[in-house]
Amino acid sequence: MGVAEVRRLLKAETHRWAHVAGVASAASVDGEALRIDEAELLVAAAWLHDIGYSADLLDTGFHPLDGVRYLRSTAFFA
Repeated sequence: MGVAEVRRLLKAETHRWAHVAGVASAASVDGEALRIDEAELLVAAAWLHDIGYSADLLDTGFHPLDGVRYLRSTAFFA
């Protein structure tokens, strides 16, 4: 799953998309500055942390659960 898919899922949530992009940008800078071994994982988590807010993924209404259910149903965790 890439950034384009996250953008597609959050299409109706423009404020959410802006927030997620900002968090991912900060994670990228912070991961490099802190020399975190898994900086790429930090950035991936930043891009995905609010994916459950997508109207397309609404199931329980609890965005962390809806997001992880979606991710588990994709090849993301394969």
